[in-house]
Amino acid sequence: MSGGPRRWREQRWLVDETIRTQTIEFDQPRLVHHLAPVADELAGADMAVIRNAVKKVADHVPVVRSVAERRERRARQAARPGRRLAARPGARSPGDRRAPAGDAGR
Repeated sequence: MSGGPRRWREQRWLVDETIRTQTIEFDQPRLVHHLAPVADELAGADMAVIRNAVKKVADHVPVVRSVAERRERRARQAARPGRRLAARPGARSPGDRRAPAGDAGR
């Protein structure tokens, strides 16, 4: 462990132990806050993956990166030419000229 304030380096094990015993959300509901902008049918699964895989501070970035890369792959597959499905429910495909849901009759 290098870098950061001396006290953080010396006491990081306390945070790691807390995460290991109480999950990454030991003090506040951070996953809901961070995943709210991408709320879709995968958000619950993404939260479960992150919550179960992060066992210490050092795990956070690699786990979140893998979840983000999975979402990126899914979005790229949905954006392929000829694909009629949107990357997420409620999203409109490029060239879709229909009114968004909820705008009918306006």
